[in-house]
Amino acid sequence: SAFYNCSGLTSLTLPDSLTSIGNYAFQYCSGLTSLYAEGDAPAVGSNAFYNVTATLFYKASTSGWTNPWNGLTTAEWTSWPDPM
Repeated sequence: SAFYNCSGLTSLTLPDSLTSIGNYAFQYCSGLTSLYAEGDAPAVGSNAFYNVTATLFYKASTSGWTNPWNGLTTAEWTSWPDPM
């Protein structure tokens, strides 16, 4: 539940070294609109993205992404945003 109910979080980059996301990690992060995945799909805990309507963008060279993925809409992304 690292970012549980963090409404100020709007965008997030998942590094290619990420292998798992814990239970409830982003639950109720209502401001989260975009996730950018640099690597393969990680294992995901229970309700990690509950009540989140973000789109997850992934690199074509990665694997494990489905649509939807853990309740999130996914799309292939070829133009990466500027680093935060």
